[in-house]
Amino acid sequence: MAKGHCRGVLLRNLEDRDALVDVTTALQETCAANELLSRTHVALVALTPVGCALEEMATRVEQVLGTMQIQQLDLLLLQAQSLTGSKGLHERKRAVLEAWEHMMVIQQAGLVQRIGTSDLSIQDVDFLLTAYPENPPEAWSIELLLPGMTSTSSDSDVPLEDVTAFAHAHSIDVLVRFPFAHLDSIKPEAVQEDWGLLTRTLADRYRERPFKFLVAHENEGTVASYHMESHALSETTVMQTSLQIAVRYLLQKGLVVIPQGFYDLQQREKTSNYRSTHEATMREIFEHLAHPFTTTHPSCSPQKMYSSLLTREDLAAIDRALPLATSFPLPAPPRTPISTTGRSRPGSRQDRRMHMPTTLSRPPTAD
Repeated sequence: MAKGHCRGVLLRNLEDRDALVDVTTALQETCAANELLSRTHVALVALTPVGCALEEMATRVEQVLGTMQIQQLDLLLLQAQSLTGSKGLHERKRAVLEAWEHMMVIQQAGLVQRIGTSDLSIQDVDFLLTAYPENPPEAWSIELLLPGMTSTSSDSDVPLEDVTAFAHAHSIDVLVRFPFAHLDSIKPEAVQEDWGLLTRTLADRYRERPFKFLVAHENEGTVASYHMESHALSETTVMQTSLQIAVRYLLQKGLVVIPQGFYDLQQREKTSNYRSTHEATMREIFEHLAHPFTTTHPSCSPQKMYSSLLTREDLAAIDRALPLATSFPLPAPPRTPISTTGRSRPGSRQDRRMHMPTTLSRPPTAD
């Protein structure tokens, strides 16, 4: 994400006004409780609405800004489910490029700072890179599949390494939606056993890691003497669970991690036990990871080591023990076409003048 941001909020449904108000209130309360935090320290990321005509996306974003009383979103992601259905490669390419034209118009209007994609395939993103080399996607959100998991919206899986290599080669930040709740139920059992053995080995090694410091001895009337002491991290809570190690692994691969458990909180019954379990998991991730997001800027280089917690050998061992993949949803069925004049098409310059006002209203900024 943007350099300087170490936390963010993903807005999955721009139609849910109550959720937008809740997020706004939570951000205000969080910043009020910590004088070192401000709204600029939190990245607001949103997905384009599903079932919304391309011409209406700018209006929807404006409504969100008004509800949240902010000037612009930090990042707007064009999600695959927002695209019109297509029967062939040519139609798919046309749909992707047409949607991206609308995304660029929204960005140029100042409603969003950056634009990216969500769940678009490698081929879709390549269409954008070829057609708009000066306005490429800056971020790419994908679903992370653990071993044994299958996507309900796609017939084929793609190794995470392939997507990451392609994205980082084009300076695109990768946001992975991490289903941490399934980490302890990986299938088949042989993979689970190998992963468990590796994480225990890494945890033990980290506890045994020594650190040295200089100790001074005061001597009356003489020059002070010094000696070096060495201690182990035996009581540490960092890198001691499979979840912490998995998140650290993803971070050192230059990925931005979105814990997917938050989605479940919105879809399941919010019992106190269920909520407390997930809150404990969030604390496990964010309180004991030794500042996982400090000066991390994923798009710098896919080869750069962002931390020394896991060595290159450790990363290679995790690659073998925990093969990760992603998938891209199949195109949505065609929607009812929107009537246009013969002289314009959605996304064209003439159409933009018809649907995008010359001066967009600016919502007031919350104090």
